[in-house]
Amino acid sequence: MLKINLDVQQVSRVKNLANEIATEVHSFVKEHSSLSVERAVLRLYGVNGVDKNGVPLPNLLLERLKNHNDVSSS
Repeated sequence: MLKINLDVQQVSRVKNLANEIATEVHSFVKEHSSLSVERAVLRLYGVNGVDKNGVPLPNLLLERLKNHNDVSSS
């Protein structure tokens, strides 16, 4: 098996930078996203149609995610 000799300190630095970037992106998205944008994205991904009560499927999915604290309610 091949071994790549990487500087452990450099790898740690890169991981920390990636974490900082991800944290900033997450904060930005959390502040600028809305349920209507998320519904639109779901529709773009092909989540279309309604349930037997006529409720749009994107709405149902976001409601379920919101109940599990996987999306914000803004």
